[in-house]
Amino acid sequence: MKKSSTSNPKNYEFSWQQRRSLRRPLRIAETLREEIADIIENSIWDPRLHNKWITITETKVSTDLTEAKVYFSTPIENANITELEDALRGAAPYIRTEISHRLQGGFIVPKLKFLHDDTIQTSEKIENLIDLAASRRSND
Repeated sequence: MKKSSTSNPKNYEFSWQQRRSLRRPLRIAETLREEIADIIENSIWDPRLHNKWITITETKVSTDLTEAKVYFSTPIENANITELEDALRGAAPYIRTEISHRLQGGFIVPKLKFLHDDTIQTSEKIENLIDLAASRRSND
């Protein structure tokens, strides 16, 4: 990596190998997200996951491609998140095996770590607070 000749001190030029290595985890993360979502929806029959409408919201792959953090959410208000995490953690070896069969070509599937993504619930709470503040302001 070398510094660019422009005046911006943080503007770096990357070799094509470096740019490629930066994009690869992003491409793999998106492929994993799609495959994991399909496997959960169509191949896993764990009763703890059945009819829970699990959505894989994001997947982040480490730069060395050995670990992937898989973020999930569910629109069900009273879902037991700990139970869902345990079920997904238990299904992780099966999911990894299934992905390796689907993708073939010597692709080593990273270790999967499932984490609950509460972004939707948090944004709904913030939206409700904003609406409450706006209604109080209009009443004053």
